[in-house]
Amino acid sequence: MKSMFVALVILISIVILSIAINKFLVKQFQIDIPESKERYVNRLHKTVEKVFHAGTLIAISLTFTQFPQYTVFVFIIPAMQQLFRFLMEFLFNYENKRFILSVNTSWLLLIGAIVYDFYT
Repeated sequence: MKSMFVALVILISIVILSIAINKFLVKQFQIDIPESKERYVNRLHKTVEKVFHAGTLIAISLTFTQFPQYTVFVFIIPAMQQLFRFLMEFLFNYENKRFILSVNTSWLLLIGAIVYDFYT
């Protein structure tokens, strides 16, 4: 029970930090964020991101209900998703600099995984 509470606190902290840092980065690097929510650069990007979304939902539901010893995957799977997003945006859409936001979120998630592993 304690490990789930720690994971939730870390996840909430990551979300808050990510939003704050991303707002700063958008201003600092003048990153163009389109009005639409579509962030996909091609079909492969869209398909793999949907798989990562499903994997994240499955990981969260399974770790919090049946496998609490694997809670670190709640941090690792979204970090892999953000690293994949970084790679796709860096390779195929470098001009708009959105990859900076993805890399920011991924390192926050990886640090969250390390902090979670340290406290549990």
